[in-house]
Amino acid sequence: MKKNCIRIISILLVLLITLPVTYAGVDTPGERDYHYVALGDSIAAYFGVQKGQGYAEILADFLADEPGYEGLYLTNLARSGDDSTDILSMIDAYSETIRGADLITISIGANNFLGLLLNRIYGFFEERYGSDFGLSFPEVDDEILGELAEAFGGLSFLAEVAAGVERLRTDISTLISELRLLSPSAEIYFMLVYNPLSESDSIYGMVDILVKSVNTIIEDNSDLGYTTVAVYDAFRETGAQGLTFADISAGSFDPHPTVTGHKLIARTHFYAITGKTLEIPDDYSNALLLTRAEALSSLFDGIFSINPMIMNSVFRNGNDVPEFSDVPEHHPRGMYVAAARRFMIVNGVGGNLFQPDEYMTRQDYAVTLSRLCAVLQDMGYELDLQHGAAEAYPDIDSVASYAFEAVEFFFATPLLTPIDGMICPLEPITSADAPAFRTLLRP
Repeated sequence: MKKNCIRIISILLVLLITLPVTYAGVDTPGERDYHYVALGDSIAAYFGVQKGQGYAEILADFLADEPGYEGLYLTNLARSGDDSTDILSMIDAYSETIRGADLITISIGANNFLGLLLNRIYGFFEERYGSDFGLSFPEVDDEILGELAEAFGGLSFLAEVAAGVERLRTDISTLISELRLLSPSAEIYFMLVYNPLSESDSIYGMVDILVKSVNTIIEDNSDLGYTTVAVYDAFRETGAQGLTFADISAGSFDPHPTVTGHKLIARTHFYAITGKTLEIPDDYSNALLLTRAEALSSLFDGIFSINPMIMNSVFRNGNDVPEFSDVPEHHPRGMYVAAARRFMIVNGVGGNLFQPDEYMTRQDYAVTLSRLCAVLQDMGYELDLQHGAAEAYPDIDSVASYAFEAVEFFFATPLLTPIDGMICPLEPITSADAPAFRTLLRP
């Protein structure tokens, strides 16, 4: 029974390959000479790793040193959960941002079928255990497995999956046409979807059939004016070992790329674009400042690391809270801002505003983290939080009264690492600060 439980949860989490994640923001370069726009889903949005460690950010960092790419700056419009139709709405919403781009990379397609499978699994368990089942995922026995198999066996459902995959063909044509109208001379590179599993994994074959069907459509349409990037082959050549967080034998089922995986994806893009082999040093670091919306997404990434079903519950339930007026409908990180407000983790800056693209200070991040941890504790999760005497730091008096307890609570964590002997709580947080959240959570 335990093996069956592991098997069904592994299937579920493989289906999360393009779930939520994240907005890399718009850099503000001194001279805007070469504009690179990244489009896609959670893979392009570097879900599960720090800002600066995603393939688009790594690629931009190294391309900027190449002849012909001087002054390169990145706008990452990737949005977690998007499929090929969703990305068309992103193109429309950010048409002026994309207009005149010199380089465009695209990572899309897997959600055309994975979203359908995930919704079917979620609906199956919600019907039996209620909408809060994600807070304590039920044990799956042979009887439940049989019922779930029947839910996937209907011809109507299989037809839906086939239609979702085939929809990609039409959407690609529309997508490339719209991008060409906005940026006629842009170089466009379309990433092939990778299989996150090793060939020895029991569900590798099922996933590979769907992945290959998507990649066939992407390759067949390259005459529309884009170059495919052979990420699928690059993963297969290494056996996918260590390239994603998926390791079924060890009980880890998250299929998103690790830092190593993102480096491989960046190298594969670099070769496709320049014809050169990119060597990335082992100690490569590219820590970037986090916007307020990005900081929230880093917190929800931490929730995913505890229990992915909580993430699904968070984004599916409770839509009765009004959204901030300055967070547009298609903002790449808008779902995280809405979820944070729903849980009263953030209240905004006044006037129903949130300022999603402004930088968040370490002080405000500590307060947000404190509130989120309280929510998780109310859900029944025991957190291994560190305590300490923050008064020992000479600039603690710069912390606002509403934030003092939060800063004191977390000062001993990597979030508030001393800088020149001080905690500098008012400084903007960086992507190097955010992983502190994951180290605090011990379910």
